[in-house]
Amino acid sequence: MDIASIDQQYIYWKYKSQWCVAKVQVNAAADKIFLYIWHLDGTFICMTTGKQPETILRSQGYNLWLREGRPNLKEILEEKTKTKPEQIELF
Repeated sequence: MDIASIDQQYIYWKYKSQWCVAKVQVNAAADKIFLYIWHLDGTFICMTTGKQPETILRSQGYNLWLREGRPNLKEILEEKTKTKPEQIELF
């Protein structure tokens, strides 16, 4: 899969042994990917440092997202953050 095709997608990501949702942001110029990570309840956790594209494409979370048919996790996350107004600006 072309890494640019997952830019701005929301995938599953395992962070500190917990499943989360991560927004993928591709920086093609630097050949790095940044992830914005939220708990499943909609609470923002952090932004990662630049990761290699292969790290994302081989991850359990990305492959789970593919196996589930690429669900729209952004929609689910937006619903969870409605009660957390300080989180909405991160979209």
